[in-house]
Amino acid sequence: RAATAPAVKKVLVLASNLSLDDTFPASMYDQSSELATCSQLTPALAQRIKEKLNSYTMEEMEVYAANQIQ
Repeated sequence: RAATAPAVKKVLVLASNLSLDDTFPASMYDQSSELATCSQLTPALAQRIKEKLNSYTMEEMEVYAANQIQ
């Protein structure tokens, strides 16, 4: 925050009524997630991802004429 910016006072307001909704127990559905690619990233996989991204940007991605390098 800039030294000249005025301090902003934040106010928390809670609702005057309470609402409860029915939910299901964890045994009825699976909330676990799959392993993320980033947690399994090897140098070889990182290189493949870079190559695929570069290929896409060079061959398929639309680039506005004003942004093209001549």
